[in-house]
Amino acid sequence: MNLWSRPVRRGQLWLKHNAGWRGRWAAGFCLWVVLLWIVSSTPGGGDDEGGILIRLPPGSDKAAHFALFALGGFCLFPVLGLGRPSGGGGWQWRILWAVLVMAVFGFLDEWHQTSVPGRTGGDVWDWTADVCGGAFGATMFWLFTRRGPDPGTSLPKSRIEEGRAG
Repeated sequence: MNLWSRPVRRGQLWLKHNAGWRGRWAAGFCLWVVLLWIVSSTPGGGDDEGGILIRLPPGSDKAAHFALFALGGFCLFPVLGLGRPSGGGGWQWRILWAVLVMAVFGFLDEWHQTSVPGRTGGDVWDWTADVCGGAFGATMFWLFTRRGPDPGTSLPKSRIEEGRAG
């Protein structure tokens, strides 16, 4: 079926949340893991302000953790439906699994940073930012790709009939 011959719903064109594109999202998630490893392995400036993002203002490393893990959660959400003919269980379970996976990656990231010169690692608040970012990214993917009503049918029929009667 030609994509252009049917009505386009929100997110359908640019996110491609269907079975044919899940492998590409899996590759994107794998690239995210590589990016996480590179960023996490970069020696810091001493106060967890260095690394790949040089001289961050104090406290802004939490925003960097949140943003990086939001990207990871965004790429992971569609991958969680692989192997299931219907595209995976309910969206709530997929978001929960994404949060759990991001929590594990966040823990491993913090543990890995303890062995990198100039990095502190083991920070519970960094891990919290990681988990929140993963949840945000997975939720954003769901919001951008969920199938809503077609344009022009957002009002219930009773409301449309009331408008005609008045």
